[in-house]
Amino acid sequence: MKTIARIFASAAIITGTIAACSDLNDLAQRVESLESRVTALEKVIPSLNENIEALQALMSAGTINSASEKDGIWTITLSSGEEISLTQGSIGVGNAPVMSVDKDGYWMVDYGQGAQYILNGEQKIMALGTDGQTPKFGVDAEGFWTISYDEGKTFQQVKGADNKPVSALPSGEVQDPYFEEVKIVDGILTVTLRGGETVTVPVVAGFLCAIEANGTQAFASGETKPFNVTMKGVKSTMITVPAGWAAVLSEPVDEKATLTVTAPVLSKAVIADSNTDISILAFSTQGYAAIAKLEVLLTDAPIVVTPVANVSAGTATESSLTFNVATANTTSWKYILIKGSETAPEAEKIAAEGTEGAGTSLTIEGLESSTAYVLYVLPVNGEDMGAVASASNTTKKAPIASYYALYNAGETITIGGKQFNKETHGEATLMEADDTISSEGIYFLKEGVTATFNGTGAIKTFLVAGDKDGAPATLKFATDIFLKLRADIENTFAIFYNIIYDHSTANKYSMTVNTNNEQFETVLFNNCTIKQNPSTDIIYLSNATRSIKNLSFIDCTCNISSNRSFIANSSVASNHGTYTVHNCVFIGDGTKAFALHNGNAAKYENIIFTNNTFINVIAANKVWFNCGTIKQATVKDNLFYTNKTLDDNHSVLNSKDATIEGGTIDNNICYTGQEKSFMAIWGGKDKWFDGVKEITKLDSDPFDGGTFDLANGKFVPAAAYASYGAQR
Repeated sequence: MKTIARIFASAAIITGTIAACSDLNDLAQRVESLESRVTALEKVIPSLNENIEALQALMSAGTINSASEKDGIWTITLSSGEEISLTQGSIGVGNAPVMSVDKDGYWMVDYGQGAQYILNGEQKIMALGTDGQTPKFGVDAEGFWTISYDEGKTFQQVKGADNKPVSALPSGEVQDPYFEEVKIVDGILTVTLRGGETVTVPVVAGFLCAIEANGTQAFASGETKPFNVTMKGVKSTMITVPAGWAAVLSEPVDEKATLTVTAPVLSKAVIADSNTDISILAFSTQGYAAIAKLEVLLTDAPIVVTPVANVSAGTATESSLTFNVATANTTSWKYILIKGSETAPEAEKIAAEGTEGAGTSLTIEGLESSTAYVLYVLPVNGEDMGAVASASNTTKKAPIASYYALYNAGETITIGGKQFNKETHGEATLMEADDTISSEGIYFLKEGVTATFNGTGAIKTFLVAGDKDGAPATLKFATDIFLKLRADIENTFAIFYNIIYDHSTANKYSMTVNTNNEQFETVLFNNCTIKQNPSTDIIYLSNATRSIKNLSFIDCTCNISSNRSFIANSSVASNHGTYTVHNCVFIGDGTKAFALHNGNAAKYENIIFTNNTFINVIAANKVWFNCGTIKQATVKDNLFYTNKTLDDNHSVLNSKDATIEGGTIDNNICYTGQEKSFMAIWGGKDKWFDGVKEITKLDSDPFDGGTFDLANGKFVPAAAYASYGAQR
């Protein structure tokens, strides 16, 4: 470093003599110490500047969508989709500047000599509004603070209140932490600065307006580009554009819209190579506001006429699918819709055989129910073809009047994603009146029929289904009788569909795996109402060699009147595959301690917990999934609600061995009306995941403006939270 060399040379001249070796070594050590400390400071400057940028963003934000903390670092998503980070603990800086903003919105800083304005020449620096600037700090070779007002392009030395350079090196006690406190209480994120000032921002999980684009978007003269926009809980929008630019926002479909931006045509009145913003001002149904910005750059490149298309899935019925199609620089576009299992067509095939499209919405009729399709769109501009765009969607299932009739006629039927037919699975039994079932097989029950299982033999293949969609029947268990799942052959299954699974009067658990060293392949509850025995578990596993490869609860309603579990094996270290709970409603009374799995040794490859609604359900030992090992986990789009008093915080997951390797936890909300809350992982924060987001606590009832019907088990949140919980 040249500066340090000059310091060393000057020191030698001042002594007037040639220094002894010991003196030279001592001076060199002092210089090395300065260099080391400056190097250490330089490494933590990014954290300091990130905090300042985040502080400015929070002060300008009306609301935030979510916030989570890991190892002292808060990851915060604004309602505009922008993600920022706050370092709550020490950033390792000795004499760190303490930032604040005065009542008029100007930056102030305290280096330990009292608060003063940050000045660029004689001008104060505005922190808020469209003219707001974000100062960047650095440190020079002598260890003094420097500051930049041009995004880090140039720096100048900071002068303190005494008009002298301000040292960044610690002098006495290190100032720690940068922020005094960051917390979320009653749906409000509060950041307390070291000087005592506070910044508060509401956390509104159901409000988001985010433009899906990274960095500055370069446009040629007259070029048009479409951008996807995610919109949740948005009631209305306004768009602002600079002079000469144009932007149109489509109506959102399934929380997705398209922002189509057109650059001005270059002329003497237009200055090229200038950055500017396209902004969407969004208003929520609750009266909040957020501004999503797209930074654009107009270049002097030739006009680009490459045709572009964006496609996204819209609504679905039993026989039709709707897609949203946004195009730019096109004179026409063509499309082909094929089943998801078929090979994607090349652009040339779409051009030759495709159907002409028009407008921004495409609905295709006459499709098969319960079938995945993919729409391929080719944008065209004269003879030029753009890149093929695509999106997938699946038709809804058509109600079946009689599964037995189809099965008996030799048709293949699909229940719970598994296919059944007479050739593979043999004759089926149609039960038209109350009766008993004593062995494995395929059973279809007429509406209102009650079948009582009283068999004692092993079960390898077992299907019990209500014969008509929307017309459930009932399966009960005789006293001291349970299903003994035999796992020593392939393709074993126990599937229950469109059934009231009534376990409430049995004396024992309803099923177990009774074969050692093998996994029973599939246990599935699909579109069932589950009534559990108050004193026993649904499934019990007695030792570590008995397990289930795939256990699923899909589209079920579960009435919790038990202090027991859906699956229990205490301290048994059994090895399971995937445990899926999706689109289910759990209803409790706020007193029973319930668990989806209760055991601190069991091992799971994967846990999937998505779009579920929990109403007044108390977790056993404060955790719903209490396991020994979880390799992968997905916890998304769930809604937790209680109007009862919680004695402590509750968590979805707990892995005793702390060995969760990865997954996704995001977009979950809870409401308790009190200080206690629901969390994603035991301990209240991420222990094992990178980038995980905790459950967002709401300060208002999500069912205000929606439906909360305990008597009929119907729970529809207000529009702002429509994507959370069970989708019924």
